[in-house]
Amino acid sequence: MSGNPAITFQDQTGTPYGIKRLGVKTGTDKDNIPIFGLSDSGGNVSGPQYPIAVDGDSVYTKDIKSSLNDVGTFTGADLDTLFNNLDDSITDSSATNPKWFQFYLERPARVGSIALVAKTGNFSNVKITFKDRQGTVLDTIDDSANNTKYTSHKYVETDAINACCVLIEFYTADAVTVSFAYVRKILTVSAVISGEKPNGEFVNFKATANGNFKVSLEEFDGEVATVNADRTTNLDGIAGLNTNAMTFGRISDTVVKNLRSDASTESLMTVSYEHHEIHSGTHFFHNDVHDLSINAVLDYQITTPAGTKFSHFLASFNTESETDYFLYEGVTINVAGADAGCFNSNRNSGTACTLVVNEIENSSVANANSDTVVSGADVLKNGIIGAGRTGGESSRSNELILKADTIYCLRFVASAAGYINTHFEWYEHTDRN
Repeated sequence: MSGNPAITFQDQTGTPYGIKRLGVKTGTDKDNIPIFGLSDSGGNVSGPQYPIAVDGDSVYTKDIKSSLNDVGTFTGADLDTLFNNLDDSITDSSATNPKWFQFYLERPARVGSIALVAKTGNFSNVKITFKDRQGTVLDTIDDSANNTKYTSHKYVETDAINACCVLIEFYTADAVTVSFAYVRKILTVSAVISGEKPNGEFVNFKATANGNFKVSLEEFDGEVATVNADRTTNLDGIAGLNTNAMTFGRISDTVVKNLRSDASTESLMTVSYEHHEIHSGTHFFHNDVHDLSINAVLDYQITTPAGTKFSHFLASFNTESETDYFLYEGVTINVAGADAGCFNSNRNSGTACTLVVNEIENSSVANANSDTVVSGADVLKNGIIGAGRTGGESSRSNELILKADTIYCLRFVASAAGYINTHFEWYEHTDRN
């Protein structure tokens, strides 16, 4: 709507009334009751085709400060025409690179995007610079490397800018034509959402301190109080919302699955962590039997790798005859034993253990000390296993997390001849925190 609004009165045929004719009509003249309305300075009465002027969602000619506009390298229509019709154009057919024009706004506008249109010809390689009133650059949209020839294209500003001036450049030596510029404004609206309570009263909904919509599950018009069933199957109704929940767990860094319950006991199905390591293919074991002569020594030389992957280690053993055992930390190997062999507990996994387990037998402690030097090492555990007894640890609460880059020795000294069965198991794990 142009100009300032004026008040007019008209009858239902559109004939304007003078002020003196304003009044209530009766009888046969009742159809000529005057209508109160607004019209612009051109006499157009406000209505669907002539709405009351408000600040629109884009920049119009009225928003342009013509006295500061600069057509730059272009010729043709005034820049004002870029904002009110598609018929006039500005053109730069020279080889100038970059080509440019610049327009100012009457007041700052929060700009979200700019679309350009060419009635004839095209444009490409566009760079848009947003400035304040003093010409300071606030932000840019740089599409200057894009050689695509457009007849219409929208350039979106990621962060809306309160701009007073817009410089549009075309980094091409080809001809450029622009017929219309649609500068979209970001209009900020504050609103309150209300809801009607059962008693007809309206209340405003609230937000959390972090700006999220606040939701309460504490009431359902009294129906929650009637839901006491421990095993409701109504997972879609209020009962399900009140008494049932689905728990989820992360099975990898990117995948989340719901946890399940045992059908018989309705208890949550779980596996121990070391059992999980079996499934993951990072749990290993060694199993062996040795026939030792009296005073013979069996040494397991256990070497851990350097790094942050640690072995969580358990050892158990049983003997036919009385046997002494010792666990040393920080030994020196002069003669390496043979590979004792370790296996992945998940037989579908191809992952190999990083822990090195060797074994070596000697006829005496003196010979064993020559091959595996234990002097100066720390004795972590020692004891005597009686005939037919079992030693070591089988509970995970007693596991040892072996020190990285360290050599251990698990030594058995037979006080009498007999068999010894050994079983080691461990998982290799890098701490998450």
